[in-house]
Amino acid sequence: MGVTLTSWRECRWRLTSTLAVAGGLLAAAATPAFGATGAAVPTTATTSTGHTDTVQLRPGPLTPTLPTGPLPVTGGTPAPAATKVAALPAGATVDLKVLVISTTGTEVELPAVTKTLDYLGTPYTVYNATATPNGLTPDKLANGTHALYSGVILTDGALGVTGAQLSATEITTLTSFESTFGIRQVTWYTFPSAYYGFGASVTSVDTTTTSLPATYTPAGASVFSYANSGQPLPISKAFTYLAQPATDGASTPLLTDAAGNALALVHTYASEGNRQNLALTFDSNENLTHNLVLGYGLVNWVNGGLYLGERHSYLQPQPDDILLASGDSTWPAGTSCARRAWMTRCCRRSGWRVLTCRRPSTGRRRCRPIRCPHRLRSSGRSTGTAPPAPLRTR
Repeated sequence: MGVTLTSWRECRWRLTSTLAVAGGLLAAAATPAFGATGAAVPTTATTSTGHTDTVQLRPGPLTPTLPTGPLPVTGGTPAPAATKVAALPAGATVDLKVLVISTTGTEVELPAVTKTLDYLGTPYTVYNATATPNGLTPDKLANGTHALYSGVILTDGALGVTGAQLSATEITTLTSFESTFGIRQVTWYTFPSAYYGFGASVTSVDTTTTSLPATYTPAGASVFSYANSGQPLPISKAFTYLAQPATDGASTPLLTDAAGNALALVHTYASEGNRQNLALTFDSNENLTHNLVLGYGLVNWVNGGLYLGERHSYLQPQPDDILLASGDSTWPAGTSCARRAWMTRCCRRSGWRVLTCRRPSTGRRRCRPIRCPHRLRSSGRSTGTAPPAPLRTR
């Protein structure tokens, strides 16, 4: 699907006005997702275990361990600067599809990216740089005034500098494409260097045992507007590089640590048509909390706010074990039934008159919530309650 542009870069605000139309398309309209080898990306299954009051909970499945460590390529020099046409020709079009460039097709960062796109139903193509040396040619990115991609994601920041899997010619081809059509780029795991907008001093920390709180800057709160920016985001179980943002006026931190190191940063290349890159200095896999929290914002940013797919947020009630005395109860121990305000809030969420409790002096009391717009439709456990009265609904 293409979008006709007057100027993808200068008139991006015009494109965002059609977001309601593009965002409303179902994920089924997206092209199938394929892995780096061309095989369909498999779905991930999860399991859970039930329990009773007298059976100990079994440990749930652990989050898969991320093979955390430093990036294999931390040096490299910038490729020759991108070239840009003087003005984007009238009638230029951009396909709403993301290009994901992978180092080998087996790095843990690749499913971190593709699963994020799968969740949103956003079309993408995976390009394996190792399997196709010198294969990133201009015709792979655009056909005349028709851009084939609306955003570019590199699994490793080393792909953007010389010394890794992409040649200097391929990198210049890619950055020239981005500069010409105003396409943004994200480097999902990045060694902080001056090229990406960081200072010269670089240290690192392994957050396997102790998480690193990341604070949203005002710019970060705008990019990740759906997140609770008033609370730090814990970076956990991931090797993380620490570096101060460059003071060049072209680098904008989105996430910082307590020492002011930039953990996520947008750098603008003024001499290359103001193209932009968003760099993350911490590793990720598809299961880590920080990847799940930031994923939507990264996809939204790299596409300039206009992409195919839709985002769903789910809230699932848990009526099980509300009154158990075994330690996993959600009714606060010692809470008096006279605290009707707490009870009313609890009942209001369910929409049913099901919550009863016993007071020594007056016996049973049932809270009477206001009318609710939904009902709870699932089985529940009554262990820990008084003999139930017949259930009624409004």
